[in-house]
Amino acid sequence: MYILFDIGASKMRFARSDDLQSFGNPIIKKNPRNYMEAMVTIREIVDELSNGKTITAMAGGISGVFDIDKEQLTFSPNMTDWVGKSLVGDLKRMTGIKPQIFNDTQMGGLGEAVYGSGTGQHVVAYITASTGIGGSVIVDGKINSHKYSFEPGHQIIDYKDGATLEELIGGKNLEERFNKKPEDLDSKIWEEITRILSVGLYNTILHWAPDIVVIGGSLMHKVEIKDVRSNIKQILSAYPEVPEVVCSKLGDLNGLYGAMAYLQSK
Repeated sequence: MYILFDIGASKMRFARSDDLQSFGNPIIKKNPRNYMEAMVTIREIVDELSNGKTITAMAGGISGVFDIDKEQLTFSPNMTDWVGKSLVGDLKRMTGIKPQIFNDTQMGGLGEAVYGSGTGQHVVAYITASTGIGGSVIVDGKINSHKYSFEPGHQIIDYKDGATLEELIGGKNLEERFNKKPEDLDSKIWEEITRILSVGLYNTILHWAPDIVVIGGSLMHKVEIKDVRSNIKQILSAYPEVPEVVCSKLGDLNGLYGAMAYLQSK
């Protein structure tokens, strides 16, 4: 029996797989962000899913940058109370096994590459635009080699004031700037968000040279993908063709699919 998980800044998702070919209905909870409260919630979820059975393996993604040993978070702007905590050690004590942990967008990207919009593609760039902005690159169905997790959301878009992509269009920052939920912003602001996202994706295409770009996250409920494609096509002159740019097929469950794909490869 296997436990799959995806812990983002806003929500945590857990599911059980018995055969690594599929998984049951996920349990979805609000992420309390307070580390100790989150550990209590996770224990309750794991106990419910395992129902007394032995856990063979456990894998998933968590929002933030891990140390080289992937034992604890060193940076997570939307989950600051988790930084520096003995994350892997605490989960191991809870379950009896050492979990395999990656950045959440790496698991999401892997899910899209193996089961979703990037299936069959050589190089898949995955970007999520939600509470924060993150991303990963998947090559031949595997997370590309890295020292630390990829952080395209922290690329500087405006060199004059050092504003990053996440600061400009991340959902949390949009809400703080406009004192409104992102979905309640007017169309003019969404046009600007779309242009800024397109610039970030343009940079990502130049850095990773992917066959396809897959975009997920809650902000994509308001962004028109055709406008993103058009914007990139207008500014991308370095390559003879623009890679395909598509929306996520798996939506909020891509991280769970990615965790399942990872355990299949072990």
